[in-house]
Amino acid sequence: MKIEIGETFTKSLNNLIDSTKWWAWEYWVDKYYETKWSLWALLKYFRVVIKMRPWDYGYILQMQRFQMDILMKNIDNGYEEDTSRGLKVKQMKRWIELCDNHIKDDYAERCGYIFDQKFEFEEIVEDDPNKEKKFRLKIVGGTQTGEERSECIRKSVKLADSEWNEMNDIIKGTGVVNMDETGEYDMGDGTDARGYWN
Repeated sequence: MKIEIGETFTKSLNNLIDSTKWWAWEYWVDKYYETKWSLWALLKYFRVVIKMRPWDYGYILQMQRFQMDILMKNIDNGYEEDTSRGLKVKQMKRWIELCDNHIKDDYAERCGYIFDQKFEFEEIVEDDPNKEKKFRLKIVGGTQTGEERSECIRKSVKLADSEWNEMNDIIKGTGVVNMDETGEYDMGDGTDARGYWN
């Protein structure tokens, strides 16, 4: 009889703490934390979410940058040992800097392009006066020659590609992260967000 009472009590207790049952305490505790964190997220992310638009990857970068800044501050103020925390924070700061560069998209200026020229349309003269008028874009003035401007653009494309690749290397990891003989992890150079940036 004692065994039956014990089993009945255990079943009742399990039902009481079953988070899937609406009358259980755990169900409402879960709802409390879900609501609390939902409100926190709405308030925290409101200013970046209202800027989102569906047509440009730049908006994805803005969201990632916003989240990376929060994560970096949490890790920087965390309880981790200094070496691995320092490596992670350093890489996150670099990633944020590169992300800001992509959002600003100022590669041409950084590579020496001077935006002091004017753009005008000139008519293309056709032999047949009955044809529809056509125009071409013409660059007028400016301190740089066409070749100098083209060279700046070529350099800016290379710089943008290089920084984009560096951003991705930081996220996917370039350092070696291995477990040594003692069972401790070597954190490499602080790259690789998967499982290590938390």
